[in-house]
Amino acid sequence: MAALILLIAGAFHFYRGVPSEGCVFCAVGLLVAADSAGLLPRPRPTTFLLPNAPLALGLAVPAAAGLTWLPPHGALDAVILGILGVVALGIGWWQPDVAITTLTPPHRRTAWLWTVLALALCVWELGVYLIAAEQGDEFGYPTLSALLEPAILIPDVRWGLLTGWLILGFALLRWSQHSTSADRATP
Repeated sequence: MAALILLIAGAFHFYRGVPSEGCVFCAVGLLVAADSAGLLPRPRPTTFLLPNAPLALGLAVPAAAGLTWLPPHGALDAVILGILGVVALGIGWWQPDVAITTLTPPHRRTAWLWTVLALALCVWELGVYLIAAEQGDEFGYPTLSALLEPAILIPDVRWGLLTGWLILGFALLRWSQHSTSADRATP
């Protein structure tokens, strides 16, 4: 199901006229499909040493500061964010598979919460985009990215958003490992 969702998102990005994003979604979707079909080698499950909350903050603040001074949507910005994404996907792929029934109730609730939030955001973005295209009024029905773009161009706001994004990324990776290990990821 995840592969299908990624492929649909990729096709939609091609339709929207953003082929670079369409390629990324389709490539990840094909990788997920190949992994689900057993066509990719299964790595030995590994639990990675990930930073705890204070260390995550200590890493995220200077990293976000460095990213803040790169031009938004520039080549170096895209390369760095792409590397972060590939590393996060790699960490997720190397973790042991966990059946949803073996998750503790708090982890199960968290998984459902993130799923519902992600789906709601996707449906909202799709709806706004389709309404704007139908009405021919991109400014009257702005997408979330169009609303955030002016704020992202302000260095202090960009720094804050990037810091929060990096900390949330560390937290999500730690939470995903916590469901499979007894907090061995804390340095």
